[in-house]
Amino acid sequence: MSDARTVIAKWLGDETHVASGGTNITTATPDTRRADAILAALAEAGLVIVPREPSLKMCWAGEHAKHPRLVSLVWKEMVEAANEQ
Repeated sequence: MSDARTVIAKWLGDETHVASGGTNITTATPDTRRADAILAALAEAGLVIVPREPSLKMCWAGEHAKHPRLVSLVWKEMVEAANEQ
């Protein structure tokens, strides 16, 4: 799995994007500057990008949260573990 920065940078740098029908992407220089700006804007808004399925590290963090009965704290521990990867 690629990290969000790499995927966003590649997408921004591509001259031709993939259409629903599977159009090939034209390779170009990844735009990491704009990708970093997008990720910074998301962080400023209090948002993070996490995988669809939790990693083992995220599951471990959720299971070992200080207050496992409080779902919001479990979620916070899992998201923090995802951001450490």
